[in-house]
Amino acid sequence: MAIDLLDEEANLDGKLRDKIVDDAFYKGLLLLGCGQAAIRFCPPLVIDSNQIQVALQILADLLAEI
Repeated sequence: MAIDLLDEEANLDGKLRDKIVDDAFYKGLLLLGCGQAAIRFCPPLVIDSNQIQVALQILADLLAEI
């Protein structure tokens, strides 16, 4: 699974992707960049619902800051 990040003109935005990946790392969430502007999700094989909620909250907070 992955999401592409777009700028205001609907162009792929690799710089925004890189910023989100870096900021997420410093908040404890490891994301992988792929392609021109995508964030790939690679959860571990064993993960509980609380860990998923924490990861989604970190990502939502970062996206809200844009």
